[in-house]
Amino acid sequence: MKKITMTALSVAVTVIFLGAAKAAPVKDTRVLENAFSPLPAAWLDNRDAPQLNTDLIKIAKPLPTRFSSTAGQPLVLGWLPYWKVGAVTLHLDQLTHLAYFGVKIEAGGALVDSRHWTDGRLDQIIAQAHEAGVDVVLTAICFDSEVMNEILSSAVMRTKVVTALVDMAVDHGGQGVNVDFEGLPLARKQDFVDFIIELKATLNARIGDRSHVSIATPAVDWRGAFAYKALATAADALVIMGYDYHYSGGPPGPVAPLAPSTRWGKYSLEWTVDDYEKFAGSDLLHKVALALPLYGRSWPVVDSQVPGVRAEGTVSSPSFADCQTKAKTYGWRFDEPSFTPWYYIAGATKNTQTWCEHRASLTKKMELAHDRGLAGIGFWALGYEADLDDPWLALQDAWRQVEPPEPDTPDVVEDASQEDAIEPEVIDPEVLDPDADDLQTVPDDQSGASETSKPTEDDTSVDPKNDTVSADLTPDTNGDQPPPRNDSYPTDTSYQTDVPVRTCPPCNSGCSSGSSSSPIALLILFTVLAATRRKRA
Repeated sequence: MKKITMTALSVAVTVIFLGAAKAAPVKDTRVLENAFSPLPAAWLDNRDAPQLNTDLIKIAKPLPTRFSSTAGQPLVLGWLPYWKVGAVTLHLDQLTHLAYFGVKIEAGGALVDSRHWTDGRLDQIIAQAHEAGVDVVLTAICFDSEVMNEILSSAVMRTKVVTALVDMAVDHGGQGVNVDFEGLPLARKQDFVDFIIELKATLNARIGDRSHVSIATPAVDWRGAFAYKALATAADALVIMGYDYHYSGGPPGPVAPLAPSTRWGKYSLEWTVDDYEKFAGSDLLHKVALALPLYGRSWPVVDSQVPGVRAEGTVSSPSFADCQTKAKTYGWRFDEPSFTPWYYIAGATKNTQTWCEHRASLTKKMELAHDRGLAGIGFWALGYEADLDDPWLALQDAWRQVEPPEPDTPDVVEDASQEDAIEPEVIDPEVLDPDADDLQTVPDDQSGASETSKPTEDDTSVDPKNDTVSADLTPDTNGDQPPPRNDSYPTDTSYQTDVPVRTCPPCNSGCSSGSSSSPIALLILFTVLAATRRKRA
């Protein structure tokens, strides 16, 4: 009897374990180790998601343009992730480049998971984009440093991947490729430049000078692996991923802070633009664009104090549209040092701080790109704004050629950071003017000072970047020599390895994570335990 009981118990435990494993699939953590944006996690979370029907894509009604001429039109690149195809309202009147996200590069240089791009379901949208004067490009995705080492270190492999990408992009109506390589090894610095040079040359040979090659580049290049000057020379645009300065693995704070501050530290959009100007040169800033987030981060916190103290729990990523809806209920608060809105929810079991953007904050951050002479802006990601025009109106506000009328400024809830029991006033956050007299802001002072969520080094330390790589635009077929290193750069990236892997798709509410045991397994377990108790009795 004892042997039978133990056998049944083992079977029950095994069934429970298998049920849990099925409910919580193992993620490829190597992909996340060196990620500097939310894109790798989003890709992993959605890689097995069903493809949505492109017939559901809506084309937005054109907005009244404020660009005085074609010369006044900035580059506007929007990433359309495949999991938002069918749930997006496209502003083809505002976009210049629609980047389908995307196709994955795997070991051996294979291109996989091209989905809508190659099955014909994007053909109508691509045709409509072309009619509107919008170029459509394919995003090439690689988030695995081992794969990057393999395909970039060999001239033969580089040519293989370039040829495959150009064929896939052009054969299906695309004008080019947007390259998103995250976790680029420092040893592949020159090889990556050579890859971009060859990609641009091959595209030009195939479809002419109108071809487009852009690169998704980091807000902070921790390793110094991206040769900004050489890459900006070789490509049509570097699109800075200006977000995740505070990320899911760290404390709460602004996702895209505007400027350095005592409260949040030096890393910010202004610092990033300065860094690109320093290492690419001011004469190449016209080939650099600044992408901004159409998502937020919601952290579990102890209370509403800023900077917040993180509590136990999962960090979620609400979409821009979700943030605007919630703010109507809980009221925007405004962080002056980072020029970022946020709201606080005091719950029965947990409290949360959600940091996001609204029209006024996006306008101010896009004005930075405009005033510094950048090429334009980008958005991660299309579809996260739902049917709202706010991001596009912000673009027109920032890049205006004709002075627009002053928007009405609604009442804004007063900051109740130390009075959590106060019920916030319901407001209309459609347009907020952070300079308005009735807006309660949180000043930047020493008492609330903290560093940014990413590791920092002393401002006087040796600069991590070393851009002494070749910018020769003749494709290199040798590729034998690694780029010069800067070994004084701190290589510790342990801060990135504790990023929790979300089990729910980002920017979607109402999902849950975790595992559930099989009811049959539980029944077997309870039966075994009952039999054991009767025998002992």
